[in-house]
Amino acid sequence: MKVLLSMDEHVYCLNGEYYVRELGVDLINRYLKVFETMRLAVRVDYVEQLDSAAFSRIDSSRVEVYPLPFFRGYIQYIKHFAALRRQYRTVIGDCKLVIVRLPFTSGFSIASRALKQGIPLGCEVVANPYDFYKVKKPGISKVLYGIYHLQLKQICQKADAVAYVTRFALQRRYPALKKGSFTTHYSSARIPAGYYTQARELRSSDSYVLAHVAHPINNHEKGHALVIRVVAELNKRLPVKVLARFAGDGDLVDELKQLALRLGVSDKVEFPGLLSAEELYSLLKAADVMILPTLTEGLPRVLIEAMATGLPCVATPVGGIPELLDKESMFEPEDVSGFTERIARLLTDAELYKQESSRNFERSKDYEDDKLQEKRNNFYRRLRDLVK
Repeated sequence: MKVLLSMDEHVYCLNGEYYVRELGVDLINRYLKVFETMRLAVRVDYVEQLDSAAFSRIDSSRVEVYPLPFFRGYIQYIKHFAALRRQYRTVIGDCKLVIVRLPFTSGFSIASRALKQGIPLGCEVVANPYDFYKVKKPGISKVLYGIYHLQLKQICQKADAVAYVTRFALQRRYPALKKGSFTTHYSSARIPAGYYTQARELRSSDSYVLAHVAHPINNHEKGHALVIRVVAELNKRLPVKVLARFAGDGDLVDELKQLALRLGVSDKVEFPGLLSAEELYSLLKAADVMILPTLTEGLPRVLIEAMATGLPCVATPVGGIPELLDKESMFEPEDVSGFTERIARLLTDAELYKQESSRNFERSKDYEDDKLQEKRNNFYRRLRDLVK
């Protein structure tokens, strides 16, 4: 049986071959554990060169790539709107089941097409657009996230099955209401076994590192600027040097470097770029605290990865983050003072540091890959059984 999968993963075409990040390859392989063949409906960007260390070729004969026009942002979406609509009409084809990872623009359209054609529909809800809507200033972005929020609510109400990355948060906002539908929850994370090390103790040092992970760095929604401000405050307050390392790359890196320069911490802010899984592990192992002042999340994989390495973490109370961290480790998106105070305590109180590290490490074990994959497999098997 062939399943149609629609996900918000950037795919690149080089010399007729399709390439995707490590996470994309991992996502594809999850579905192939249950389904015989897959049509992958994704945005495809045609390029003349590609970083072979950061991307892997989609080489399974069981995967058929259905390329959609590549767009980023609403202006490019409008430009490709007519072509996208034509492709949405034919994307399902001979597929007997549709799975969409939401929220994202093409996913909503493909889910609506499945409902219209009476094809069994499963949704995996991985983020909360309402969080973005709340914090956006009046304008086109606020309108768009308001629309995404309503679309996600409507699709979940009509879907045959919904899987959430949170235990409670997204379920409350986007309930599955169709009679006979079923739900479950599991994280999208795949934490390599090697990440699970042990709880840490505060090391004695004259410099400490804050880790932040988000890619691409094309907007201010992951709190990069706040991290730089926190670094500036910590270096005024503490007798040791505090650095920030941002994993990821994108259009705003130069702007963020200029902010660091204005605040006098350009020598304490590093952008090592888009990292492989191995490089990311090395970054987390070398860090002392994980900071993620994001405006919206489903259940952030990067926090779970950090917790698995024993890192104390601080973040915002959005999406499923309250299911990972205690309230003492969460602060509002613009609370520079709150983040600064908590990190300063972690870096000066060895007992608190050890306590937070141990708590995070133990909680991360709930997200070991074998446990999560069994939940996913059960969900996909139940979806497969819906096909007559």
